[in-house]
Amino acid sequence: MPARWALRVQFVRAMGYNPHFRRPRTFSERLQARKLRVPNEELYARLADKLAVKAHVAKLIGEQYLIPTLWSGPTLPPRAERTWPIPFVLKANHGSGLNHFVRDAAELDWAEMEALSADWMVKPWQPYLHEHWYDRIPRQLLVEPLIGNGPLNDYKLLVFNGRVHFVQVDSRRFTDHRRTFFSPLWELQPFRLRFERETDELPRPPHLRLMIELAERLGAGFDFVRVDFYDLPDGPLFGEMTFTPGAGCDPFYPPEYDLRLGELWPAAAESPEVRARGELLEA
Repeated sequence: MPARWALRVQFVRAMGYNPHFRRPRTFSERLQARKLRVPNEELYARLADKLAVKAHVAKLIGEQYLIPTLWSGPTLPPRAERTWPIPFVLKANHGSGLNHFVRDAAELDWAEMEALSADWMVKPWQPYLHEHWYDRIPRQLLVEPLIGNGPLNDYKLLVFNGRVHFVQVDSRRFTDHRRTFFSPLWELQPFRLRFERETDELPRPPHLRLMIELAERLGAGFDFVRVDFYDLPDGPLFGEMTFTPGAGCDPFYPPEYDLRLGELWPAAAESPEVRARGELLEA
């Protein structure tokens, strides 16, 4: 099925309304239109690559904000060489959700990890989503230390033309996933995206101002990008950059906020800063 038709069917099923791809208005429509007219697939691939993006982040904001890479390669090394300190996480550098956590010795199952990683390396990245830049990423495995002393909130900053407009907080990721939105001043927002909002208090993260500054530096030159961080006592650590969060098929409640976020996009896309910085990034 041609991409435009496939995305339309998926969109109607997920979002409940017929999308406009040629003249998109809502945030979700604009994400689909981006997939159909990727401005620079090579750049998207480089920054969506969980390994390659680290060099970009180090150059723009500094290595101190990176989670260390304990090992990387196209296939797992011999078992005798897998001396990574527990806890750690094994990841694939392309796509989303391709990870395996080893929190303690009881979870260390080499056979399972070998089977998982072999599958990651050969399967195309969900072709029906048409996020084709993920398949342009040279596939690698990587191992990182498992950061924090327990479950961490994910702080996902929505950046339009180098300016953070919303901070998305994903909590209880592995038990009862919740998603809550705040303004950059940490004012609770009256909408949600796919998941229910967190019912417990979410205090302002200690390094919110710094995370906003760093996200805006990384997001400069893009009409929209989501930049993710974890906030630890010693400071924030970079997570990833995402150009089509949720593949553009996560419904908003109430739905009018889909349009409100979409209205932030045109001014960002037409701004001289995005045009100039975009040309610089693509050079």
